[in-house]
Amino acid sequence: MTAKVKAALQAANQLRRSIAVASWQSPEQIPSLLNGQGMGTQILPN
Repeated sequence: MTAKVKAALQAANQLRRSIAVASWQSPEQIPSLLNGQGMGTQILPN
């Protein structure tokens, strides 16, 4: 999990936007994430 969070933080900082980190064990979460619904962990840029 640490690697995912570090990669998400780096991406958020480079893209200057929030990144969602979620489990992909439940593929039904993907449409919710794409629609901006609060699923998983949101990483904000510094």
